[in-house]
Amino acid sequence: MKAASVGLLRLLAPFAVLVVVLWLLIHMGRIRPTLPVLACSFLAIATPMIIIMIRHQIRRTRVAMIELFAESFGFLHRAPQGGDKPPGGSSDNVSFEFVRGKYFADLFLDPKEPQVLSRIPMFAMSVSSDWMLLLCSLPYMLLTCFGMYLVFLPAQVALGLGTDVAWFEPSLLLLGGAPADILADKPALAAYHANALTVAALAFAGAYCFTLRMFLRAVAVFDLSPLTFLRAFAHMVLSVAIALVVYRTAPDAATIWGVMPWSEAPATGAASGGAQAQTPVEATSLGYGWVAIAFAFGFVPDSALNYLLRLSRIVHKSVYSELEVHCRQIPLTVLDGIDHQIAFRLEEANVFDVQNLATFNPIMLHVESPYGIYQCIDWIAQAQLCTVVGPERFLLLKSMNIRTIFDLERAMLPMELDGQMAQADPALRGAMAAALATDCTRSTKTRTALGLGAAPAPLSEAATLDRLARVILDDLHVLRLRQVWAQIRDKFAETALPNERFRNDSPAVKQLDAA
Repeated sequence: MKAASVGLLRLLAPFAVLVVVLWLLIHMGRIRPTLPVLACSFLAIATPMIIIMIRHQIRRTRVAMIELFAESFGFLHRAPQGGDKPPGGSSDNVSFEFVRGKYFADLFLDPKEPQVLSRIPMFAMSVSSDWMLLLCSLPYMLLTCFGMYLVFLPAQVALGLGTDVAWFEPSLLLLGGAPADILADKPALAAYHANALTVAALAFAGAYCFTLRMFLRAVAVFDLSPLTFLRAFAHMVLSVAIALVVYRTAPDAATIWGVMPWSEAPATGAASGGAQAQTPVEATSLGYGWVAIAFAFGFVPDSALNYLLRLSRIVHKSVYSELEVHCRQIPLTVLDGIDHQIAFRLEEANVFDVQNLATFNPIMLHVESPYGIYQCIDWIAQAQLCTVVGPERFLLLKSMNIRTIFDLERAMLPMELDGQMAQADPALRGAMAAALATDCTRSTKTRTALGLGAAPAPLSEAATLDRLARVILDDLHVLRLRQVWAQIRDKFAETALPNERFRNDSPAVKQLDAA
């Protein structure tokens, strides 16, 4: 009870400090409890605190899920006398140990002590790692506080309209290098200053929304670290600064949208090396196009920087974009059991396409998503088959009831039947060879575009098929999935096929290792 009370006090301490500081500032007349003050206080200070607390609760929930999984499937060693499993016992399954250790890595516990739920405090802010996160989020809090104050501050206050003092005086970044006629015209100068501040505010709003999305994804996969807050801080600074530079360089939104091609822009003299000149500054109107552009520059990482590099014609290392048309992502919806809603939920675990899913730890996917371990194993096994043979051959193999990497394994390799090795059916092996050697339109287009020649000859010899099976199956991700699958399958040994065994220690797998 005492530990819980101390943890609750530590949890409420940051909020108490925030309330006291705001009360003092309001009581002293320094600020007024207006919308900008309340917005910057909540969005800048309370949001990181709440995210840290959510992270702590996710840690406790998933550790409880890990313990339930280990107890249900026997992933922990039993006591030497054959009694109950010791709390926090070790496991020979490295995939399980990695998932469990992930949620204890930043607690700095004694390695001799068991890694169990009871070692994790009930409330957040009771461990040093939570306070370190809060400390490293201070730059993000301060910048967000200033940016949100600018976003919600009334324009007449920010620009000094109808008041004696302007909160944001013109700076070199906003007005430096402006034409002399604008600098001499106070109304035009104020309008141009307002436009620049609007671009900065919109770019900041987009960057803030992006950081919220980044925080939620980091919390979902338990990847929130001090570096995450520093990355968010750097992203907001760069987005706002580069958006202002792009606006000062190309104030006409039509140039950004691509309405005016570069070939039609007026050229400068020889002193500029033939670079394109910019259109005159429209000081009186920002244009609705810049409202969307500024927000997009803040929300999409590096978009403003990439456009600025293209705009300045600076030669830099570019991407070999001709290959992208031949390297398209395979959507998750090609797999059985995954629709668009499930694919959207899997994105929370940083699974965006089939290749991501094929390399995922099945235990971690089960713990960090709402789906069962059997579903996760089946999806990953399908994804591994689809990744290695391609989506077209994957659909062809599915028509032959070969839908996972394990089905392909059983179809191509010898199996143990009643204690003796039985070779795979020749007709089935021939069908597998024909399916794997089947050409498709995508492969033909790729070879033609890249000049790779004709398709390889079909597979025929048995030794060639065995070697191909080794290439496909001797993969770390397949081995990990097979280890988890075999350990869970042992729990159903009594209900498994009585005369068929295909396990980690079966002669078929040993034959692969000896080949």
